[in-house]
This record gives sequence, C-alpha cells and structure tokens, in this order.
Amino acid sequence: MTEREYPEMLALVASGMLNPSLLVKREVGLAEGAIALAELDNQTLGGITIIRP
Repeated sequence: MTEREYPEMLALVASGMLNPSLLVKREVGLAEGAIALAELDNQTLGGITIIRP
C-alpha cells in the first residue's frame, strides 16, 4: 500500500467499513516478543501479532 492510499484507507476505518482489529491474531508481552519474531518465518496462518509493553 502506498502512502497516497492512506487517506482512503483511514476514511474506511473511521466510517466502520474496515475493522483492522479483525486482522490481529494474537497479542504477546515483551517477554514473548522475541519468540513471536522468531516464529514469523514458520507461520502458516495469516494475521498480525501485536507485541505490547
């Protein structure tokens, strides 16, 4: 996605037509973050992992 497409995407999020939280597969803490990063090459399912402090 290019930078010039951001306004349209953000407008879809603001309108509720696009819900990026549906893309989040899991949330992990900092201690698990290194493991999650190492697993990136081995993931078979899509989704985003959020590393939270």
